[in-house]
Amino acid sequence: MNQVLNNKRYLLFAFTLFLILLFATSCIPLGPPGSRRSQLLNADTFSDDDSEKPKRYLNPQYNFTVDYPSSWKTSKTQYRRPLVYLSPRTSFLTALSGRSFKAYQIMIDAWKLSDPSIDLVAFTELQKKEFDEGVISSEETTFSGQRAYRIIYEKHGKRWLSIWTIKEGTVYFLIYSSPLKDSDLFQNDVNQIITSFRILENKNITK
Repeated sequence: MNQVLNNKRYLLFAFTLFLILLFATSCIPLGPPGSRRSQLLNADTFSDDDSEKPKRYLNPQYNFTVDYPSSWKTSKTQYRRPLVYLSPRTSFLTALSGRSFKAYQIMIDAWKLSDPSIDLVAFTELQKKEFDEGVISSEETTFSGQRAYRIIYEKHGKRWLSIWTIKEGTVYFLIYSSPLKDSDLFQNDVNQIITSFRILENKNITK
């Protein structure tokens, strides 16, 4: 009898503890990207140390680097293109928050132009033909210190940001996709990743 009573008390205690934890995590607001609250929702590990340095991805074939927050991860595609994916890490809080961070993704690609005489203007005109509808903004910008072009558009229920530049006959292309709802959730991180992109000098670039 005592053993049954003890088991019931243990189950009641465990259930109460679960409810407390569930309530506590559900009360964590997202906050702006890069804030401590948003980090709680996109990091695998939780630390009070906010001084963690960004990680760096190096592509030796096309000779570029990009830095990304420690709360993000890189993964190679099983196909030849794109070269690399970057996306926020997930955690057990993802399920509790009801958000799918897999929908947020950066793709970086690079390739040699078959016609090296094609410059940024000509390449951009070709790209614009793919964006007949849903364009929100388009403008010239810089990418790794190079003259570049940037376009934001909506397609297939998602928001897309594309930025590209050309250097020495090689196209460097970055695409960021996000859900229409909360499309700016990781915008600070994305801006930092774009700013960190560097095309290295004095290297042989091969196909």
